[in-house]
Amino acid sequence: MPDYPIGHESISTVALLTNPRSGTGSACYAAARATAQLERRGVTAVSFTSSTPEDNTRVMRQALADDNFEAVIVCGGDGLINSVLQITAETGMPIGIIPAGSGNDTARQFSIPFDPVQAADCIADGFVTTTDLGLVSDDNGHQMWFGTLLGCGIDAYATQLAESLGHRVSGRYKFSLASVRQLLKPTIHRFTIELEDTSLVPYSTPGQVQRAAARDGRIPDSGNLTLDRRISIVTFGNTRSYGGGRLACPKADVKDGRLDLTICENVHPLRYARHYRNFLAGHHENIPFVTNYRCRKARITCPEMTIPVYGDGEPMLTMPLTVEAVSAAGRYIVPAP
Repeated sequence: MPDYPIGHESISTVALLTNPRSGTGSACYAAARATAQLERRGVTAVSFTSSTPEDNTRVMRQALADDNFEAVIVCGGDGLINSVLQITAETGMPIGIIPAGSGNDTARQFSIPFDPVQAADCIADGFVTTTDLGLVSDDNGHQMWFGTLLGCGIDAYATQLAESLGHRVSGRYKFSLASVRQLLKPTIHRFTIELEDTSLVPYSTPGQVQRAAARDGRIPDSGNLTLDRRISIVTFGNTRSYGGGRLACPKADVKDGRLDLTICENVHPLRYARHYRNFLAGHHENIPFVTNYRCRKARITCPEMTIPVYGDGEPMLTMPLTVEAVSAAGRYIVPAP
């Protein structure tokens, strides 16, 4: 069993990365308030600004090269956190969060205050927890980390559409609007998903167990299970939510060394609409076309290799892909229990 250390650590100097475009431009204001509060608490924040994933990664590599920082503080949303994870995963460097994005699902997972002053106090208190991260790899040897969820079905198309809306629609409403549009005119693909170390999610109801067995057969003793059919939603969850609190993987556990997998079958859009609110609220047990698995690793292939794949709201790699949980790879500064 991997070790998941938690506890208070000394935080005196931090690198503060801000995306001025996050949260429809509110990130700079949040960063200023957080910086002032950190200084009042005796924490020196050295500020860095960037606005693209590539720039974020470059800036963070430069910032962390001198080894003067005890933590990286992200003032932005899940996409900016994702950029930082590409540098800090498996290094032991903790990430602090000043929520200033559209969805802020990482902050929601760890109950980090949305008020920048309170979030700064949380960072100054220095309570650090260790979590799993998701790792996605393609056949060319490229790898990317994700901290929340990874999707490659209707939800990925919705994320892609939400991005194209820019600032014309604010915050989490972009994802709601995009999701509705995708549900009305869904793009469905055939997936082959090979799961390793598989089980149903804990506390599955008898109905969920029966429906899963009817679709995919009983899970073999080896734990290896293959799904091969047209599927509308394929979502792997290290954490519970995306899109600003939509509970796509409501039972996901960041300290179990596995990923939850939510599968939605190819059904008529009216059936989606009937269960849409229950799905996003995490009430999956009574939705007949939803199956919830848990796995350590998965191989995903699709004939349409260019379909969108998004993790933490950011574009990932192209099919075919391997997705896996990496135990104890991430560290976050969170409110003390």
